[in-house]
Amino acid sequence: MVPRRVMEARMGQKTYFLLAPSEGLVKIGTSTDPMGRMKDLRTMNAAAVEPLVVLRISEIELHEKFKHLRHHGEWFRIDSGMIQCMNDMEEPVAADRLQTVMDNHP
Repeated sequence: MVPRRVMEARMGQKTYFLLAPSEGLVKIGTSTDPMGRMKDLRTMNAAAVEPLVVLRISEIELHEKFKHLRHHGEWFRIDSGMIQCMNDMEEPVAADRLQTVMDNHP
């Protein structure tokens, strides 16, 4: 059986972060059309959500990395480690936005 992360790469899957600022949560998901998927999710959520970043890294790896922050399903709390991860991936705008949201959700 082919591992899921290999299948994701073969299928052109991209990992996205969708931010729910009022909740202090981030959804880490994957899609071949991440902007379209995030647009769909905006209409499905009671809380306002905003696209944060699209990355070429395995969703599974990020779920594993942040498993201690899992709130429910694919939604995660924000912490300094997630912010540092964005900086390490050279995504300073995403890191700054996460920091702002985290500062408002102690």
